[in-house]
Amino acid sequence: MNLEHIIESFISKDFRDCHLVDTIRNIQICAGGILNTDNILIWFESEEDKGKYWSYIDKNRIYLEKSKIDPLFGENRTVLISEENNREILEELRKAPYYPEQVENILFHKIQYRNYHTAIVIEIINFSNRKVQWTKDVSQLLSILSLFVAQTVKMKNISEIANYYFQEQEKAYQKQTKILQNDLESVQNLDIDIFYKPSDILSGDSYSIYTTSTGDIFVYIVDAMGHGIAPSLTAYSISAVIKNKIKSSNSFNELMEVILDNIQYILTDEEQLTCGLFWFKSDFSEVQYVVAGMYPPMILDGDNVVLTKANNIPFMNFAFDFNISTVKLTDFKSFLIFTDGLVEDSEDLGIDLDRLLRDREYLQKSFEKLDFMNLEDDTTIIRISKKEE
Repeated sequence: MNLEHIIESFISKDFRDCHLVDTIRNIQICAGGILNTDNILIWFESEEDKGKYWSYIDKNRIYLEKSKIDPLFGENRTVLISEENNREILEELRKAPYYPEQVENILFHKIQYRNYHTAIVIEIINFSNRKVQWTKDVSQLLSILSLFVAQTVKMKNISEIANYYFQEQEKAYQKQTKILQNDLESVQNLDIDIFYKPSDILSGDSYSIYTTSTGDIFVYIVDAMGHGIAPSLTAYSISAVIKNKIKSSNSFNELMEVILDNIQYILTDEEQLTCGLFWFKSDFSEVQYVVAGMYPPMILDGDNVVLTKANNIPFMNFAFDFNISTVKLTDFKSFLIFTDGLVEDSEDLGIDLDRLLRDREYLQKSFEKLDFMNLEDDTTIIRISKKEE
C-alpha cells in the first residue's frame, strides 16, 4: 500500500481529524506565526502522480502542479514570486480558489529528503515585509516536523506509528530545548536556578533569560494550553519571536508590541496563552512586567514579598492590547516565577512557595523532589537571587 492509498483509507473511514491532517495544520499554524504571514501551506510529493504536490485545507485535499513550481528552483531551495518578480506565474497561481483575495507575493521553500525519495515544499503567502528572515530556528522546526508528517503517513502498523511518534517527539523536544536561553549563567553576583520538566515528552512551557541591548534583564515564561505537539509549537513560536527581537528592542514596550503582533497569528481560535514577562533594570531598582493569567510571580524586596498579580487576561488571537505595570525596588533579593504545574503539585508535595523565594537550599531540595515525581502538568520554575555577600 503506497502513501496515497494510506491517506485515502484514513479519509474513507471519516477520520477527518486523523493525526495526518492535524499535524499538517499544526505545522502551518506554527510556521505562519513565526513568519508573520497571511497563510502557509505544506505541500508533499504525490507518490501516485509524480506530476503533483498535495496538501490539505480545511481537511480537503488540494493539488499543485509540479511543472509550475519545480523549474523555478534551479540551484536554489527558495524562490520568490511577486509582482516585480515572476508576475505571470503569480497571476496563474492566483486563480486557485484557496488563495486569499489579495496575493501580493508567494515564497516557496523546498526541502529534499534524498533518503526517503521525497520532497516537501513550504509555501508562504503574503509575508508582511517581503523579506523573510529564514532563521536557523524556523528551518530546523519545519524540517523535523515536515519529515515527521512524511514518514508517519507511510506507516501501516499502529504500534510502528506510536513508536515513531515517540522517537520524533524526543527529537522535537531536543529542538525545543535548544531555543531556551540563560544569559545570566556566568554572572558572578547572581544565582540562577531553573527547573523545567514536561509532563509528557514535549512541553507547552517555554522560558528564557536575556540581557538586553540596554544592559537590562528580561525574563519570561510562557505556558500554552493543552498537551502534546500543538502547545509545544505555540510555546516554540513565541520563544522564536522573542529570540529574534530581544537584542534589537530598546524597551519593554517595544518588545511587547512585537510579541502581541505575532500572537494573533500564532494562536488558534480555541487557544489561550498564559505568560509572565519581566524587564528588570540592570541594577534591580525597577521592574516592568506583563502577567497574563498566571499565578503571581514573587519578588523579595528587603523583607517584603511583592506579588506581581496578573495585569492582563490570558492572551488570545483577537487580543490587541496589553497593560504594563511598574514596581520600584529598594533592596532586591530574589525573584520567583513559575507555571501552574508547580501550584497544582505543591500542596501534594508540601512545597511552600514563600520558602522557595527566600531559601535557595530549600528550593534545590524541592527541585530534586519534583524531578522524581510524575507531574500532571508541564512545570517550569525560575528563581533569580542576589548572592549573599
